Amino acid sequence: MTSWSLEPLMGSWVLVAVVAIVLLAGLWIRPQFASLNPGRRRVLFVLRLVLVLLVLLAMLRPGIVWSQMKSQRAVIAVLMDYSASQQLPSGTSGLSRWKLQQDYWKKLKLVGDQVAEDIDILPFSYDEQLRPLTVDSGKELTFSEQPTGRVTDIGRALAELSTTRTEFPLAGVVLLGDGTITAENSKYDPVQISRQFGQMDQPIIVAGTGPRAGSDDSRDVAIEGVAEELEVFTRNRVEVKGTLRLRGLVGSTVPLKISLIGADGKASIIDTQNIVPREPDEVLPFTIPLIAPDPGEYRLLAEVASQPGEAITSNNIATAFMSVKSGGVRILYLEGQPRQEQVFLRRSINASPDIQLDFLIIPPNTRNRWPIDLKGVLAGSEYDAFIIGDLDSSAFGREQLEVLKQRVEDGAGLMLLGGFHAYDGGGYGSSPLADVLPMQLRPGMQQPFGQPVLPQLHWDGMLKLKPVGIHPVTQLGEGEKNAELWTRLKPLEGANRWLNIKQAPGIQVIATDEETRPVLVASSVGRGRVLAMAGDSTWRWWLSGEQQLHKQFWRQSLLWVLGRDRIEEGISLVLEQRRLYKDQSVDFQVRWRPGTGQQEIPTGIEVEVIKPDGSSEKISTTKRDAETLVGTWRVGGESGVYKLKATVNRAPGGPDDKANLTSELPFLVMDNSIELANPIPDWQLFGQIADNTKEAGGSLVDGEELPEALLTLVRRLQSQETKVEQARRLGDKASDQWIYLGLFALLLTGEWWLRKKWQMA
Repeated sequence: MTSWSLEPLMGSWVLVAVVAIVLLAGLWIRPQFASLNPGRRRVLFVLRLVLVLLVLLAMLRPGIVWSQMKSQRAVIAVLMDYSASQQLPSGTSGLSRWKLQQDYWKKLKLVGDQVAEDIDILPFSYDEQLRPLTVDSGKELTFSEQPTGRVTDIGRALAELSTTRTEFPLAGVVLLGDGTITAENSKYDPVQISRQFGQMDQPIIVAGTGPRAGSDDSRDVAIEGVAEELEVFTRNRVEVKGTLRLRGLVGSTVPLKISLIGADGKASIIDTQNIVPREPDEVLPFTIPLIAPDPGEYRLLAEVASQPGEAITSNNIATAFMSVKSGGVRILYLEGQPRQEQVFLRRSINASPDIQLDFLIIPPNTRNRWPIDLKGVLAGSEYDAFIIGDLDSSAFGREQLEVLKQRVEDGAGLMLLGGFHAYDGGGYGSSPLADVLPMQLRPGMQQPFGQPVLPQLHWDGMLKLKPVGIHPVTQLGEGEKNAELWTRLKPLEGANRWLNIKQAPGIQVIATDEETRPVLVASSVGRGRVLAMAGDSTWRWWLSGEQQLHKQFWRQSLLWVLGRDRIEEGISLVLEQRRLYKDQSVDFQVRWRPGTGQQEIPTGIEVEVIKPDGSSEKISTTKRDAETLVGTWRVGGESGVYKLKATVNRAPGGPDDKANLTSELPFLVMDNSIELANPIPDWQLFGQIADNTKEAGGSLVDGEELPEALLTLVRRLQSQETKVEQARRLGDKASDQWIYLGLFALLLTGEWWLRKKWQMA
């Protein structure tokens, strides 16, 4: 369909009409060529008329619009994996995956040259991000010797491609690589993003560069899931757990060995297992128990000898660092109500790395099963101390409370908290435990479940605590500072009302309220210790911003019932990871243990990394809070076992002039990168990406099928002709202007030449 149009100068038909009238009127002005014959007169008249018409034509700017069917020019992006995993074998003719990608590019370029009129093929590389590649003047792409990308993020590459601006619309993608994503915590899901490509009718053709299952290059053993760090106490039972991934080794005997290496470098074999896989790709869990040795730093090695045909053997070994400590304690906390106090108490106690707190709640709705069988945990030596919260004595039963009483007399610690079913309200006055408690309880008294609270058993209102005398539990600061710190703590919301405090050696009221009513009592029973707290709302301290004092109070309380009145200050190190790769950054913490005296964190803490060759590198730190320094170190140098070391350098002769405090933490730097740790491609992921764009023409192909798959995509694009509106207006092109100017000049010159020839004025 064709249509014509006019566009008058300045959009004014009036202007054109005025100019036309003036010019046409000029034709009737009689020229001075009366002596000319009629033929010559007509020639000059026609020349002037044509000039007038040319002027009017320029002012009207005529145009033509027509439609035609044609295919639209488009872009196909080729994404090539530039991560270090492309250095691995491809399983094809002995080529590396990087060399195979180069072969794929040559095949794609040949196809691109054949259809250059319709398609532009644009190359990109990707690892943790997408990068456009440039071709030289000869339209050749220069490849680096080896790919060196640290991690792979396929989802991010596709996401960035979808927002990349190209000269022509993106019609499809050719994705090359091995499909293995190694980027940690990536926010880009390649499967979800590929669905968006399918919805936009942009197919993704996927060609993998790694070996298929069953090929010689697919044979691999990988030890996975072994914890990087184990922290245990001496003589405790430890279970080393992990998984063994076996590919292409059906029927083979694979020996797994677990060794323990001490600080002196001597290794001892803990256990060996022979594993026979029954599937081509099988994941088998393993668990190997051991008894923690003497205190110290150890390395646990889980390793499998290299198997014939393995491309990568660095993943045949996994190292775990085991810190064995002496003096650690284990506490059992028994609670009857899911109340606020237990939440914040557990939070404070768990902040102490040397205290392991196990929590067991026995709610009242389980009363039909009381007493709960606890004899095993109460009678054995598994726990060093016990905490009893708002839990009725019926949950234990008389026999088990007799066992607990004996444990306390034999040296175990016992701490009791306030509550509606604690002390008298829990019926403990009629239980064997009444003999070891520091207060006089009422036999036969007990708070009925579901009934109003017995007022004679509780103090109402706010109770502000005040320490009595000097005691390790209530010593939050030195001298006058201790009283100041206690005034900062919020009052308790009520407390249990005790009848009398027993008058016996070893029993001491260590805190009262402002009316001298006893709230916190400590006592010694046989070889054990008991601490009784009448309140159950110290959580108010935490929520009012006194988290540090809350932690200190409960830690000191537990250490006292355990017989550890004095705790020396010290430092410890925490690494975010203990197994690192080259060029990786790792965050660490230096934690200060303030001790009983609550010494502030020193200013002269130096941190350094000691390398395998003995050299060291200083690392700067920043203060995060009152007890923590933080820093970051970027891995460099050779592989091996490194040490992170922190030292407290005290001022000579000053108040803190003691022996320097030090802490060391070994860690492993591995020779290979995370990209080389898993040699098997993720064909399942590639299949999902291709399937999500299948309706648009996406597919998963091998190298031989790649050129034909690209041609099929091009033919599909060529067949999708669209109706294109085209327009042409006089003056749009420079050629129009030059032709117009030339014709106008030719006519003027012609008239001038004729006038001269005919001897006209």
